Amino acid sequence: MRDLVRSAQQGDSAAETEVFRQLHVRFLLLAKRRIGKDFAEDVVQEACATVFEKYRTGLGEQEFEPWAYEILRNKIGNFLQRNEVRRRLSAMVHSDAAAGAPSDPDLRSRLLDCLRRLIRFHSRYARVLNLVHQGYRTEEICERLGVSANNLYVLLNRGRRLLRDCLKRGRE
Repeated sequence: MRDLVRSAQQGDSAAETEVFRQLHVRFLLLAKRRIGKDFAEDVVQEACATVFEKYRTGLGEQEFEPWAYEILRNKIGNFLQRNEVRRRLSAMVHSDAAAGAPSDPDLRSRLLDCLRRLIRFHSRYARVLNLVHQGYRTEEICERLGVSANNLYVLLNRGRRLLRDCLKRGRE
């Protein structure tokens, strides 16, 4: 595949088509095992698009395949993280009943109160949580806020922590 990639980087469109056909097939097999067939195609398309945007810029000493697989790994990680955030927020909103615990009728009002506090005192964290909850992709959120992916993860982590701490204080 190394020679094929080199030809594609030099402008051979047939080689480029073949590189991305092979990459798509390999990525899809891996993604289906990791996240299931329902979401694999979307994640693979994102990964292939990122590889396509950047592969001609030259990888220096870095090999194409490990670099491309690293992009797929990051896209899968982002997907899993977004789903976990949505699941946790949804669980907070829909009370403890699904876990078999007695329903807490006050949970929704505590959550709304904590969200209002977060909006009032830490609006940037609240905005990040809201965008993730709405299902925006990492790249879209970064573009909207003008931050890097690492900065976004920091904001998301801090926002979640503030929300969790507020909810814990409300129970005490």
